[in-house]
Amino acid sequence: MLAYTSSGTPFLDHHSAFFSLLGIYCLILAIDREKNLYWILLPIFFGLAFLSKQVPSSYVILSTFFVLFIYVVIKKKFDCLKYILISSAIFIIIILIFGNIQGISLDSFLVQIIYFPQSIGSERFADYKLTFKGIVGHYKFIYLAILPMFYLNVKKIINDHSYINQKDFYFFLALTMLMFSLIFHQFLTKNQIFIFFLIPILAGFSQIYLKNIKLKHKGKIFIAIALICFFSTIKYHLRFNENRKFHELSHVDFSSSIDASTIDEKLSGLNWISPFNNNPNEEINLAKFAKKVLKKDKRNKMVITDFQFFSAILNEKLNSPSRSYDTISYPGKKNKYFKKYKAFLLNSIKEKNIEVIYMINFDNADENLILYDFIDKDCLDREIISKQLKKFELNKC
Repeated sequence: MLAYTSSGTPFLDHHSAFFSLLGIYCLILAIDREKNLYWILLPIFFGLAFLSKQVPSSYVILSTFFVLFIYVVIKKKFDCLKYILISSAIFIIIILIFGNIQGISLDSFLVQIIYFPQSIGSERFADYKLTFKGIVGHYKFIYLAILPMFYLNVKKIINDHSYINQKDFYFFLALTMLMFSLIFHQFLTKNQIFIFFLIPILAGFSQIYLKNIKLKHKGKIFIAIALICFFSTIKYHLRFNENRKFHELSHVDFSSSIDASTIDEKLSGLNWISPFNNNPNEEINLAKFAKKVLKKDKRNKMVITDFQFFSAILNEKLNSPSRSYDTISYPGKKNKYFKKYKAFLLNSIKEKNIEVIYMINFDNADENLILYDFIDKDCLDREIISKQLKKFELNKC
């Protein structure tokens, strides 16, 4: 209720966070059960998390290295590093082989997956302003869920210096670092908050830690944690699942939605409504008209649109150069990787023999940023088919 469903569809941040969570579970199980299998699985889950999306996985991976370093040094468990390194090496080799088969160069991989995202993150970090609501207010139920576990462990650390040799200390450290890593990611991201799934997880671990100690009014604390978990689950279920806040649909009149199968039968079972347009009929008609135009044009084409379903309903490769077209999806002119992306885009057009580019539903978008920054205007013959559908014929430049 608090995980995938907040988005409604598989989302990059979710995948990255869930694979990272599985990596943390592997760390906990490896320390607890002392089985090499979990050390082997650890880098695989983190590798999948990173390939899903670089953040928040990078933050979780770095924090896990910190926990692992303390564990290895204090417990002198150096053998685990052997399994981690072997597993990491095999995973990297498989990725390199896959990239080679798919024709993905190492330079392209490094720029798109590592270097360019770092440039976005550094810009956001420089522009971010800390507020009490941003740090505490949004995540109060997450903090409340971890509070009993945090209090008990900090108390043990202060009163018992040998506690750092116990397994429970590393479990606590790993979970706390996971929480702060995901919250830090939410500080910097432009997306809606999606990490409320931490509440039942941290509440569960708080219950486990409470079980193992003698404490007055422990039963009441159990009830309090359960109520926090129950109340927050209902609250965020209504906010994100019912009202679709994640996709900015919380103030949309769902009764105005239209059966999406009117666009294509492959969309049957879905209702069409948009947070940016109070008239869904207008977008439905645009989608149907664009579908007709694209279907009629049998040439190799590139389609630039937020409507990412055209390729599926037409059963045709439409060579979209980007998943989305906001300011962070590709490097702008001021970004140091602009020339790299321009070369990548032009090479893609050449290799796929693209003859025409369509731009759909970008009436408010700046064509200079989307096309003319990368392709010379003289190489494109622009035709306005409708207000929200434009065609750009490519000349032999």
